[in-house]
Amino acid sequence: MSNTYTIILPYYCQEEVDRYLRIADHLMELGPQETPYEFLLAASPKMRPSRDMEKRLSRIAPTTSFSCPTQIFGYPEGPTAMYWDCMDYLAENSKENDQGFGLWLESDMIPVKPHWLDAIVNDWHSGEQTPWQMGALIPDVYKHRVLKRQRKWITAHVNGGACYNRQFAKLIPEAAKKEVFDVAIYPHVLAGKRMKATSTIALSTMQRCRKDIVDDRRMLLHGFMQDKDDFIDKCRQPVTRSEIQAYKNSEHYRAFTQAYERTKLMISGRGPEAMLNAMFLEIDKKEHVENSENQQRHAA
Repeated sequence: MSNTYTIILPYYCQEEVDRYLRIADHLMELGPQETPYEFLLAASPKMRPSRDMEKRLSRIAPTTSFSCPTQIFGYPEGPTAMYWDCMDYLAENSKENDQGFGLWLESDMIPVKPHWLDAIVNDWHSGEQTPWQMGALIPDVYKHRVLKRQRKWITAHVNGGACYNRQFAKLIPEAAKKEVFDVAIYPHVLAGKRMKATSTIALSTMQRCRKDIVDDRRMLLHGFMQDKDDFIDKCRQPVTRSEIQAYKNSEHYRAFTQAYERTKLMISGRGPEAMLNAMFLEIDKKEHVENSENQQRHAA
């Protein structure tokens, strides 16, 4: 039996519909995948399903429109309810031995390589067991303050824009389905030893995305706390020769930059922008350490 790969597009307003239509145009520009896949268009209970989305995306892959049934609104309760509606839909419409996934692709996420899905699918199946969740890992992030106790800004979890086992709704206890989903599910995925961190899906920003696009490992970028339209537009721009020369095999991590930015945060870091900066400093440091260890293993 072949596995099924479903790209879930959740939308809450017309602005998101318009953004997904531009992402659909981008997918057509990237070209077809070797891996067969389908779209699940998940409309908020506040909206009618978008016929424009269905028409545009059905030109790329088989497409199903789905109206999320749970009448819960507001943030984060509304998106969380929609997420679990979609996970329930996958579980109810999948065979138990289907080892594929559902990819929760929000409207500020965009594929950046022609073979984007094929690479993600290969990574999904690269381990001994099928994961429950595969995505971009965010480590614990602490706020370090001069002459004060450190305070946790972000608790470690996999960012919600990720791949999920098709039976995921049956694997997670009901008690974990009431809170912000990506943070709430993480302890259960860890306990099941089925969490897979991947470099194919990455958090990015307006300042980082061009280097991320050149990076051979990156297939799907998530514009984290960015202007969504600007981020999508910037990622759609063709890669130039000068960008390849400047960014090829180049890490975000720089020892001096890390020390300088951490000192700034310790002295004056406040608010969401400081938290975002601290998060990327931790992500870059962790990735740098992993890259160094991999290079040492290969050298040995």
